[in-house]
Amino acid sequence: MKNGYKIEDGKVLIYQWSGEKGQTFHDLSADPQTFQEIEVSKMYAEDVYSRDKDSIFIRDKKFVEADLATFEVVGYGYSKDKNANYHERK
Repeated sequence: MKNGYKIEDGKVLIYQWSGEKGQTFHDLSADPQTFQEIEVSKMYAEDVYSRDKDSIFIRDKKFVEADLATFEVVGYGYSKDKNANYHERK
């Protein structure tokens, strides 16, 4: 497991911490066969990007605005695709 992800029982799970519940894993609803983390060299600690054949994810959220074919992470919370530049902390 890296960056809080693991594949278990055919599901892609992401680690989450709750003060009340402690460590839990949330189903990302990603395709485990094509799931991969996106390596980011310039990042904040909480910048965690991943993708599967259909979607881009930032941490545990599907990034619906992103164009899958042209999406790339710039770093420090910024990403871009053919349509726009994005900042995840907006």
